[in-house]
Amino acid sequence: MLLIDVERESANDMAVVRCSGEIDVATCAALIESFDSVIPDRPQHLRVDLQDVSFIDSTGIGCLVHAALQAQAAGTTFEIVPGEPTMRFIRSSGLGNRLPMVSA
Repeated sequence: MLLIDVERESANDMAVVRCSGEIDVATCAALIESFDSVIPDRPQHLRVDLQDVSFIDSTGIGCLVHAALQAQAAGTTFEIVPGEPTMRFIRSSGLGNRLPMVSA
């Protein structure tokens, strides 16, 4: 199960997508829909908060890479606030240059 909350912070023109639960093949469609609802508005920054994600698989990483590429095309900076499972997967996958991580 995946819970997603999308929030706009107008003061710094940032969209924040907060996730909790599991990001996998069964939940990626909902995550993609969240990104699709935010990126066309072209916020200056897009932050994906994954601190409460307990599990992520390669499909979930693919969704994040896709969103990062969409954000880049829209001129939006993209960053991830990882939890431990996400940080481990991104580091082991070698995708740190595509999925920039920041601390909370």
